[in-house]
Amino acid sequence: MAPSASHTLDYSNDDSQSSSSDSPSSRSQPANRALTPSASAANPPPPSRSATVDNKYTSLLSQPNLNLAQLRALTWSSIPRKHRGQCWRLLLHYAPTNKVRRAAVLAKKRAEYWAMAANVGLVSTATNAATQADGATTTTATTDAVHDPILSKQETATLRQILVDLPRTCPSLPLFHTPSLQALLKRLLYLWSLRNPACSYVQGINDVVCPIVWAFVQEHVDEGQNVAAYEVDKLAMYGDDTMRNLEADVYYAVSSLLSSIQSHYTPNQPGIQARVATLAAIVARIDAPLHSHLEDLGVNYLQFTFKWFNCLLVREMRMDVVVRLWDTLLSEDDGFGSFFTYVVAAVLIRFSETIRGMTEFDTVFLFLQGSMMEEFTDEDVSMVCSQAFVLKSLFEGGQAHLTTQN
Repeated sequence: MAPSASHTLDYSNDDSQSSSSDSPSSRSQPANRALTPSASAANPPPPSRSATVDNKYTSLLSQPNLNLAQLRALTWSSIPRKHRGQCWRLLLHYAPTNKVRRAAVLAKKRAEYWAMAANVGLVSTATNAATQADGATTTTATTDAVHDPILSKQETATLRQILVDLPRTCPSLPLFHTPSLQALLKRLLYLWSLRNPACSYVQGINDVVCPIVWAFVQEHVDEGQNVAAYEVDKLAMYGDDTMRNLEADVYYAVSSLLSSIQSHYTPNQPGIQARVATLAAIVARIDAPLHSHLEDLGVNYLQFTFKWFNCLLVREMRMDVVVRLWDTLLSEDDGFGSFFTYVVAAVLIRFSETIRGMTEFDTVFLFLQGSMMEEFTDEDVSMVCSQAFVLKSLFEGGQAHLTTQN
């Protein structure tokens, strides 16, 4: 970064003082130099951009009644790591916007989660004699072992599928393969399937959980530490409830997200079918040569985008980049529905020239299903999201979301 004018003045003042220090007058008046304010003291440099952004988040999140529209406007362009977990809870309508009520509501919901887990035999429980301020008692997990209640054939098949999928969940990230994290995922996925019989558990939901786990674990990981390799068992050092609170928070956040796209996971997955049809129509209008090329090669949109819609691009990018993308998706009113479709369209158009240069079905399909987005960075995501917003505005008359923050 080029030095600012104030820095230039500082350097010139230092040089002049240094050169004049050899004169008798300068050596005879050392006190005057010490008392004379330098340019940097009189005109301190402006705060860094990161400090300015951090101050905006701190100010907004400290409001007695948080304005969710203002939060969405701020979070659209990415959320600083230290604020992400708190912002996601608010954007997913899990944490209330009223600051005074927030802690009590979260405590109550967390206790309810463990009560539900106990009711279906996922944990044994002990009721804490201490009563919380709101009158609710605390339910504490005393074992991670799954009991053996009498399960129906469907429940047995669901649990078996979850146990098959867990070792394949984000296989390159050690974070998700610690015993405690695997137990966490097993419990909340199975409980979610029981609470949502219309779709139950299907493959792909295990992937959708991962960015939320990542965002909430980040709250406990120092800036310099690698989240991907974080030993999540260390959370125990923050207190006995930390890991249980993490699990309950992930459950409710996932439940909120999936409720907005439930038709993606019901039989025959009509939600995904509809989104793919919309995607094809968008590409046909915005990039007719690309659309024609895919048709000429016999590449069906559903063939290569099903996984993208089913797993919400979790398998296509690095997890830290996925989390950055989700900052924007969560900031949109229908981020994982309509807006996500425009994100996918923007990705395809971004690679249009590359795809049109491929003349074989297998080459195009392998590119679309494999390496296309694996090198994406935060900057790439920002560009794609901006393009998606333009496309949505053209097709749906969307209103501008970026407001000036004072």
